[in-house]
Amino acid sequence: MAQVGMLKAFLLAFVMAILTVASAQVSEAPSPSPDAGAGFSVGVSTAAVGFSLIDKLPLFLYAVLGIICFIVSTIESCSMSMFTG
Repeated sequence: MAQVGMLKAFLLAFVMAILTVASAQVSEAPSPSPDAGAGFSVGVSTAAVGFSLIDKLPLFLYAVLGIICFIVSTIESCSMSMFTG
């Protein structure tokens, strides 16, 4: 009984896939070409973004250094425990 249900499900999925592909082939109007040099206005200046990145750089490096120290200390404690028997 379940096999008939599975067959119906696959046939339904196949028919839906065919209908989706057929409807996708309808030609649409092309999008208009953008004007040369027309960008979007940014509400924040480049200097503010640059300062923000530079301001966060020491904290990022401190975090990376902490992660590296943690990994090294873990490796050293593992290697020491191997030799102290």
